[in-house]
Amino acid sequence: MRSPWPIIVIIVSYIIFVTKFGPSLMKNRKPMNINGIMLVYNLYQCVSNGYMFMQIFVVKGALKFSIDHACHPLERNRNPYWHVVAHSTHLFILSKIMDLFDTVFFILKKKQTHVTFLHVYHHVNMVISSWVVCKYFPDEQFFVAGLLNSFVHCVMYGYYFLAALGPRVRKYLWWKIYVTRLQMVIISFSRRICVFKYFVDTVRAHRGTRWLVNFEQMSHTRLRIRISSHSNYDVSILIY
Repeated sequence: MRSPWPIIVIIVSYIIFVTKFGPSLMKNRKPMNINGIMLVYNLYQCVSNGYMFMQIFVVKGALKFSIDHACHPLERNRNPYWHVVAHSTHLFILSKIMDLFDTVFFILKKKQTHVTFLHVYHHVNMVISSWVVCKYFPDEQFFVAGLLNSFVHCVMYGYYFLAALGPRVRKYLWWKIYVTRLQMVIISFSRRICVFKYFVDTVRAHRGTRWLVNFEQMSHTRLRIRISSHSNYDVSILIY
């Protein structure tokens, strides 16, 4: 996506739906029974994120190369694994767009209390940040952060898929709290990569883009503080 306009249209449409059109549409209606759709959606999300995560392991030499060049990425014409990075970053931005359906499903099931400002902000921010990364920073540093993000999404949507199977399965899902903790660890690590990119990788990055990366890091730091101040906050409905 070279132009930002498709992303802008998607984001504006999403915000209008979740803040105005969706709640108005469901105001006098009963919650929709979309359990079948949710099962398919969660399974797709689990498999697609698992596929992205496995890219670094199935391509011979990609894991070692990414580790060796994590702090000093090579230019595109010198990177033998550039096709893996490019393919994965484009899949990643598409996955962030797919994540927007989380909010749509909340509204269709009339779980409006789940549609908090932080929830909507996070999803919007992730789509914008992913586009910025895909256009300006498609290298090993964000590639590694994206892989970790895909891993936690695979685990999270796997949990959602099992939970959607009903009470007989839910009683075995005692490990939900560890999914939340895993999410927080991945957020913390990803934010540190953003800080590194802002202060170190200043040659290739244009000033405005570096400002956006730094803003993204600061905003997620505030998000973490807000979450940590609420011990009973259900992070799984908010992030990733």
